[in-house]
Amino acid sequence: MSAPIAIDVETVLSQTSAQLSTRSVLKALQHLFALQEARASVYHELERGFATFLADKYAPTYQVLLMRTRNEFAQISQHIRSVEELLRELDHGSVADEIRQLQLFEKDKLLQMQAYQSSRVEKEVQRILPKGEVDYVHEHQVKLMKQERAAIIEQVNEQLQVLRYELFELEEAVESDDQVPA
Repeated sequence: MSAPIAIDVETVLSQTSAQLSTRSVLKALQHLFALQEARASVYHELERGFATFLADKYAPTYQVLLMRTRNEFAQISQHIRSVEELLRELDHGSVADEIRQLQLFEKDKLLQMQAYQSSRVEKEVQRILPKGEVDYVHEHQVKLMKQERAAIIEQVNEQLQVLRYELFELEEAVESDDQVPA
């Protein structure tokens, strides 16, 4: 997990308030992207753990993974909410709103992943039951869930792109501030 956002006091004292605000927003967005990478890593770990669970059918290991990843997702979300609050305090509400939207998309993605995994577990349980209509309905549900997940991931990626543009603009502003003599 990334450390809280730190600002060097000497750097702060040597800058105008506009430069300070730009640098603080830049650091906040860089921190956000590090947190987003951590969240992606947790998703991948959860997906690998679920695949292992489906292969070996050993629920206790998967349950431990679920509890741990649930806590990691909660911590990451809390840190991202802190970044959002900081940006609001720095009077960058529009960027904070973009982060809020990202959080909502990520929540949808997680809920969809849970629904998909529940459906897959249900399918595994039904394997011992007679075949027939259940298989067709399940396969159709899985197909719809995969489409929904792809759409949510696309929304997340689009939201991240908006935030990357903000980050890029801030990096350029900081670079141009650094080139101007004090």
